[in-house]
Amino acid sequence: MELERRARLIRKKRKQQAKKREETKSKNSSTKSKVKKIQTKQKKEKNRTNKN
Repeated sequence: MELERRARLIRKKRKQQAKKREETKSKNSSTKSKVKKIQTKQKKEKNRTNKN
């Protein structure tokens, strides 16, 4: 009984950790793409001003 309960709790905790990891990954990737877009925009603007 005790082992089953403990095993259930461990599985539940692992599942929660995996879910948290996935959320963090997706949040990081979206942030990275946003940062990259902004940096690209800034580079283009800088190039445009340098040419003038």
